[in-house]
Amino acid sequence: MTRHEWHDRDDDNQQIYYRANHHAGKWTFHSRPKNEEFWINYEIPPLAMLEAFREILWNKIQRRRAPEKFINDIDEMLEELRAAAPPEQDE
Repeated sequence: MTRHEWHDRDDDNQQIYYRANHHAGKWTFHSRPKNEEFWINYEIPPLAMLEAFREILWNKIQRRRAPEKFINDIDEMLEELRAAAPPEQDE
């Protein structure tokens, strides 16, 4: 199993921890606010979370700390999420 962790701040300036696990060819995604004890599991991660993870993963690949096939998996997931998302309307 491969685990990737990173953190960011939300709109309220609260620190959020993120985790992505790759095991048996499948990705699982989790997050939790810093002051919470339990992780939130995602069947389908939010688009923003997946885009942030892709950037983290790309940096790891550049340093040869992750295999390139991981970025292909994430790119496919991003394409599926973007295709499933409703188109944005200009008002």
